[in-house]
Amino acid sequence: MKSIKRLSTIVLSVMAPFVLFYSFKGLFWAYDNSFGDASWWVTGGWAAEGANITTAMKAAYFTAWSLPVFAGVAGFLVAIRILWGLRQGRVFEITVANGLRLIGIAVFLSSALHMGAACVSPMIQSWNNPGGAEPLRFWYSHAYIGLLFCGFGFWMMGQVMTLAITAVRENEEFV
Repeated sequence: MKSIKRLSTIVLSVMAPFVLFYSFKGLFWAYDNSFGDASWWVTGGWAAEGANITTAMKAAYFTAWSLPVFAGVAGFLVAIRILWGLRQGRVFEITVANGLRLIGIAVFLSSALHMGAACVSPMIQSWNNPGGAEPLRFWYSHAYIGLLFCGFGFWMMGQVMTLAITAVRENEEFV
């Protein structure tokens, strides 16, 4: 039990600052690209020279790229809650299993939303082009596909842990 407490303390000391860095870096990137220098939209290659870049387009772009960050932060916060519980000795509890499922959902959502944002970004950036908006584009990355499966794996571990805890409790009641 001491090793679990020590390891969770080490991971917490690294994860807590990383959540701040991750959220700041991700949201700053989305904000800077959305509402920062307007020439970025043209130099990025999707908006045509002279296209009217509206605030609604900027807000849509910011929303598309901030949703994956929020989902990721939610997963990190649940992980921090689980690690804090492990430090206090709560190992085989239903809250840990539920947390694992929530982490899985958050990782899956963050990855899927990131791929979705990459698909709609050219359309958002080119919305007011004189020749019309670019269509949705298919985009994927093997890293984000891998994260989709990791999210499913965390969710599955939470499911298995829930079933195991339930079985142990039923067996204890039977005996």
